[in-house]
Amino acid sequence: MSKVTIETVAKKVGVSAATVSYALSGKRKISREVTDRILKAVEELDYKPNITARNLASSKTWTVGLYASPTQNIREDYFFNNILAGVIDVLHEKRYQIHLYADSLDETSKNHPDLNMTQPIDGALIMNPRINDLYIQHLKQLNIPFVVIGTPERPENSFYVDADLTAGYYAAVNYLIKRGHKKIILINGLVDYTQSKQRRAGYALAYEDNGLDFDDTWVVNIPMLEEEGYRVFKRTVENINDFSAVIT
Repeated sequence: MSKVTIETVAKKVGVSAATVSYALSGKRKISREVTDRILKAVEELDYKPNITARNLASSKTWTVGLYASPTQNIREDYFFNNILAGVIDVLHEKRYQIHLYADSLDETSKNHPDLNMTQPIDGALIMNPRINDLYIQHLKQLNIPFVVIGTPERPENSFYVDADLTAGYYAAVNYLIKRGHKKIILINGLVDYTQSKQRRAGYALAYEDNGLDFDDTWVVNIPMLEEEGYRVFKRTVENINDFSAVIT
């Protein structure tokens, strides 16, 4: 079978090779009807664009970096896997590739960011940002655009998307207090993550608004891993008496 080229796709659809190129790259607006016909032909012919040639022609890498941490969470984190699936769907539609950068986690539960830019990228997504996040600093130094999934330490200086964890945890803890629970355990993430700071802020504010005090020992900071969470909960049951509710 002869090699499928952009000209092969163009001939099948009845358009020029330039039109196929514009439709696949998004560099010019092509009608939805023509674009759909081109994408159908690409699928039927199993056409694979020459990535290297496309990169050289456009001075782009057609690659987006995804920075995640730590690597153990990738296997266990349902939220991460759903985010990853959505990112891949959108990038595939736009003909982009994804390059994953993931932290390692040592025996002391300290994360070691992967700052080795082995694959050039056009932009990046950063998941679960830290306080004083090295990924954000690194990408700013390289002048690479990025979006944070989660609230960065200085949100006014970054584009980001997130749920309001402070409000969410406030509502949950306030509900439990109104139900008569006064000693509530918070199983939280590691203290160097901004999400952990937000969770604790909502937890503390609910106690304050209800005129109650809480003990710092009721807030347990751990890597957000299933097995670790189970072990910590068992220790909590053994070491903290009289608690009546847990939030995580």
